[in-house]
Amino acid sequence: MSGNPYEAPDTGISPLPEEGVPPDQALLIRQAHIKHEASIRSIGILYYLGAALCLIGAAIGTWNAIQISSIQYDGGADVAGAARLVGGMILPIFVALTLGIGPIIAARGIRSLKTWGRILGIIISAIGLLAFPLGTLVNIYILYILIAPKASMIFSAPYKQVIALTPDVKYKTSKAVWIILGLFVLLVLIAFFSPSLS
Repeated sequence: MSGNPYEAPDTGISPLPEEGVPPDQALLIRQAHIKHEASIRSIGILYYLGAALCLIGAAIGTWNAIQISSIQYDGGADVAGAARLVGGMILPIFVALTLGIGPIIAARGIRSLKTWGRILGIIISAIGLLAFPLGTLVNIYILYILIAPKASMIFSAPYKQVIALTPDVKYKTSKAVWIILGLFVLLVLIAFFSPSLS
């Protein structure tokens, strides 16, 4: 035991050297980080889902714009009226496309544990804080997952070596989590499509 009372306790996991990971430490490191790694990868799935909903919204808006542009009044085309209606739809369609494409890129980077994916995810989640109240809560959680000290390890180059050395280590998600996720997806779909059904 060291004479320094302020020294951190020995966890059995040494700091990772840049040149390589000791094989005997790889399993300990992976087991210590696998839950956080699974949470990070699940953010990618959440981003893919959000992007899909935004792109579906953009497609529906585009289809509606095409339909509105072909409206006929009194046997002739009301070009000015159709142009005004379609013009008012261009910005929402553009926003939906932007909100759909950005998260797809971020999700790809996050699920691949790329540093740029983490940075893009932090930016998108910081913007998502404005979606009060549900979006704010979800994005606070996402920011916590992406900024936590364990995330720095998971997005590092040595951790990729840890993953390569421990291919059999998998995180097992409980059935309760899958049920909650399924209910969340169902609620999002109902909220998204209910205006178009009424």
